[in-house]
Amino acid sequence: MRLEQFLAQYGLWALGIGAGLEGETVTVIGGIMVHRGLFAFLPAVLAASLGSFRSEAKFLPQRGEWLAAGLGYFQAKAWSEFMTT
Repeated sequence: MRLEQFLAQYGLWALGIGAGLEGETVTVIGGIMVHRGLFAFLPAVLAASLGSFRSEAKFLPQRGEWLAAGLGYFQAKAWSEFMTT
């Protein structure tokens, strides 16, 4: 099954999940489907945005603790304080 067929069959749910897992390719194909009239503009934008945002929030560490290894204690602490305010 091709990606376009998958999006056409499963709709906006596939667009949201695909935007979160794969990213730009699924979003661009979703835009093409909006242009062709298969999806409405606003629901497609919301599905792609929420899917991408959800994957970023789930897979990226919170509050900058991941910086401690690369930037040193003081920079990571400043970043962590910045993120919590």
